[in-house]
Parts: sequence; C-alpha cells; structure tokens
Amino acid sequence: MRVCSSLKRLAAGLSAVLLPFGVLGASASAQEANEQATEAEVIGTVNNTAEASWLFEGRQRETVSNTIEFDVTLPPPEIRALRSTPQGDVDLNFRAPLCIASSQTPTSDGAAALASTIELTPAEGMAEVTSTVRSGQTVIFEITALAANVDKTEADRLSITITTSTGDEEALTIFETGANTGVFIGQIGTARIPPSPAAGDCRLSVNDGATISIAAALPDDETVIVETQVEVLADPFGVVFDSETGEPVSGARISLVDAVTGQP
Repeated sequence: MRVCSSLKRLAAGLSAVLLPFGVLGASASAQEANEQATEAEVIGTVNNTAEASWLFEGRQRETVSNTIEFDVTLPPPEIRALRSTPQGDVDLNFRAPLCIASSQTPTSDGAAALASTIELTPAEGMAEVTSTVRSGQTVIFEITALAANVDKTEADRLSITITTSTGDEEALTIFETGANTGVFIGQIGTARIPPSPAAGDCRLSVNDGATISIAAALPDDETVIVETQVEVLADPFGVVFDSETGEPVSGARISLVDAVTGQP
C-alpha cells in the first residue's frame, strides 16, 4: 500500500508539473483569437513526458506522467517607421541598403532600361518611431521578422518595395543588423515634387499629404510578409523651392499683402 500511495503521489506531482504547459498554450491561443492577431507560424511541435525512477525496499521502481503536446511558433513579423532625431530612443547602426536603380534612357536596340545597384549611405545617430515624415526627410524603417532569419551565422536580407500615392516606386535590398538577430533596417530619402516622380531613381518624390507604403518580402519571393504606411505632413512653415528642380531656395522671405490695400 505504501508503494501504491507513493506512486500515486509521484504521478500526480509529475502531472502537475506538466499541466501548466498545456494550459498556457491554450490561454495564449485564446488571447490571440480574441485580439484577431496575425496567425503565428508553427515551426515545430514539442511532446513532453516526464519519467521518474527510484529504489524502494531493494527494488527498482519507475513511473511516467501523461504526455503534453504543444506547438512552437514564431511571432508574426512587425514593421515600424523611424525618423532621425537627437531625442530618439532607437540607436541606428545598420548595413547600407542597396537600391535597385534603373536607367531612364533606353538602349540603342530598343531594349528595356538597364538596372544597377546603388549603395545608400546609412543614417547614424538616434531615431524615434513615427507615422509621419516631411518631404526632404529620410524615411527609416525597422522590420522584425524571425522567419527571415534563415542563416544563423550570417546576416540575411529582405526585398523591399516602396510606393507612393504620387506614383513613385523604388526597390531596395536591406540587411539584418547582425547574425541571428531577426531585425532588418533600411532607409530611403524623399524629395518634394516637382520634378515629377521617376521610378528607379532611388528617392521618393512626394508632395504634402502623400502616402508612402513600405512592403517587405523574402528574397526571390513576391509574397508580402509585412507592410506599413507613412504620411507626408504639410509643412506649416512653408518651403520656397525652384519650380524646375524642386530644390529649396535658401534665405527666401515671404510677405502676405492685402490685394486691395497693399498693406501687410
């Protein structure tokens, strides 16, 4: 009777140890369903069974618990836009992105414009999370995608497509911040319209109120894994710019005058 009682207590104890794993998994799944979160990617299944053995009254005893099974998942990818500012809380330290630039001049035989790769100088210093930028600012974006962390010993890459509501489109390749981090950072500059947007010139031509869409995909795969949008603010202070080049005019001063009286 003592042996049987000990076995019951041991089996109950082992079950109590393993039971929280199953309960926590079910609770997490229910919470995700309630929040309507993006479904996490299942990368494996763990089967967990506890075993115990001991010597009692000169005889070897053993028992096993019930088996608990639960999925191992990756969190869904996330993306956030950043802008440089000394007051930011994000330290920028990343490899230079590559921009896929296309020549606007067709070849002599009428073939499509040629593409080349331009290395963009990465921003440095501090940055803060934002959902808005002003024309002329550099748009920086950070993507956390553990599923894109394919090689644990090397920095992986992501393919980025950036489009604007003004009709511009640019393509980038961005890199993981280090081996096995799962974090990727990229950037692209903006410029005010005019001149008209030109796809493949490695800058975004925007005007006040425009929308910038940033979409990420794994290399050699067109499936978008994460996407975000950034709004271009109207500058409350105004910018005087050259109507042909779109470049700001330094030192310009503007006065508003009443058309009837000629007074300020």
